[in-house]
Amino acid sequence: MNEIIIDTVIVGGGAAGLTAAQVLGRARRSVTVVDAGEPRNAPAEHMHGYLGHDGLNPAELLAIGRREAQAYGVRVHSGRATAARRDGDLIEVVAGDEVLRARTLLVATGLTDVLSDIPGVAERFGRDVLHCPFCHGYEVRDRPLAVIGGEVAAMSVHQALLIPQWSRDMVFFTNGLDISTEDRTTIEARGTSIVDGAVAGLVVEGDALRAVRLADGTEIEREAVFVGPRFVPQDDLLIGLGAERVAAGPFPTVPVDPMGAVTGQPGVWAAGNVVNPMAQVIVAAGAGSVAATAISAHLLQSDIERERTRVGAERASVGRMTGAIDRVEAMLDPTRLGREPDRTHGYLDVLKPESAKPTGLSNALMHNPALAAVYEKAWRPAFTRLFSLGGSGTLSRQDVLLDELTGRGDQKILDVACGPGLYTKPLARKLSGDGVVVGLDVSDAMLQRAVRDNAGDRVVYVRGSALELPFPDGAFDTVVCLAALYLIPAPRLAVREICRVVKPGGRVALFTSLQTPLTSVLGSSTAERVSGFRWFGKDEITGWLRDNGLVDVKQTVSGQGQFVTARRAD
Repeated sequence: MNEIIIDTVIVGGGAAGLTAAQVLGRARRSVTVVDAGEPRNAPAEHMHGYLGHDGLNPAELLAIGRREAQAYGVRVHSGRATAARRDGDLIEVVAGDEVLRARTLLVATGLTDVLSDIPGVAERFGRDVLHCPFCHGYEVRDRPLAVIGGEVAAMSVHQALLIPQWSRDMVFFTNGLDISTEDRTTIEARGTSIVDGAVAGLVVEGDALRAVRLADGTEIEREAVFVGPRFVPQDDLLIGLGAERVAAGPFPTVPVDPMGAVTGQPGVWAAGNVVNPMAQVIVAAGAGSVAATAISAHLLQSDIERERTRVGAERASVGRMTGAIDRVEAMLDPTRLGREPDRTHGYLDVLKPESAKPTGLSNALMHNPALAAVYEKAWRPAFTRLFSLGGSGTLSRQDVLLDELTGRGDQKILDVACGPGLYTKPLARKLSGDGVVVGLDVSDAMLQRAVRDNAGDRVVYVRGSALELPFPDGAFDTVVCLAALYLIPAPRLAVREICRVVKPGGRVALFTSLQTPLTSVLGSSTAERVSGFRWFGKDEITGWLRDNGLVDVKQTVSGQGQFVTARRAD
């Protein structure tokens, strides 16, 4: 499924749909037009009554319209929309293999002219078989014309009264319609001859209409005829969404308000012949423009409400974050601070200036903003996978450990050498009350990234040294140092500090490197001297934890990595 949310999907690439698309495109809205390429006026060679485009081929108008809309970023999808459905506040439109997800929908699918089955009518439709005198009457003015009665009697009578405006040489073939005496009198008063009896077909010679043939074989010469098709709106998408047709004249349609909004269907508009069978091309285009302005207003109001909600939530979150920072600042031990706490960059900076200087190549890299940008999603995961060489999945075990360590309630958790905050947010996801995760790191670049990507109302960052944690004894329920201890220049001292700040009964979890025969082959001693990276012996970390009074020490080896957990005695 396409996860892109479009502002508006327009189904129908005729005058209404493309005009709406152009208006919305110019309004900087994302728009996709689904166009089946079957315009109602395709049989016609010329289009009239459209200011500036009189006599233009309808296909050329649509080609111009597509180019203009696409110039404003509108996407035109060639194909048929087969279904529309709601998904919460969104509307999904199925078009071939695509499911388009949109905030609003405009249906401009037009209608189908259901023609009489009189032989020749369908074949000559749009040429010398016509239905709209305003569209085509001028081109056949003063010629022998006729109206052939159709299944909608009122429309046929209306045509019989109207067509003499273009030619006084007029015949009305009732074709079995029951015409009232009053209507007959009025029609004949317009100078129109009335011929009763069924029409059997049209006589065509030399690719031109010559006559109308009656069932009894009589032929009456005519050069063009007008018929009254039954208009069937192509409104399946609207009906599928739950809209209903309402009888308004001889042709029921789905009701819309003056701006084209479909009754009872929020976020859905319709324009053109699909809801107004009598609309000419210019009227349909105008309806598309009107609907587009209404859609724009709807989207604007939705944007305003969403932005107000977002700003409100952000302000509330900032308030909560400020409260969380206040609580963490209150946890600091004033005797262990390198400087007065500084919140300038969104974290608490208490690091001694002389402690900020990196030691070793690896440690220097941690201060690089470029590395900070990729560290969380690429560098640390890739580096961690290297530990799995010769062992089982390190990342899988890490995920299990994180789930076990996730805080609950008002627990306090410290992540030492947190980097850009990869683990702080998941550790905080089940906290409540005054619960908080504190991420501590020495790198300004890493912490600025952490604040940008992972800060929250239960996640606070502190710039400080792992060798002198700025917290009192027993301040935290859980202390972790994951995939970082091997970069700390005095790791034993860091472990001592970790053990100091965990409260009685609290947990410590470390993931770090492990010296193995494979690391010896890779030249670990040389790497340590050059990079500052440290490989730990199998009993080194566990021994340091026990030396600092921790119990229940457990070690899980994974390739060149080790997971170590322990608990401070009650």
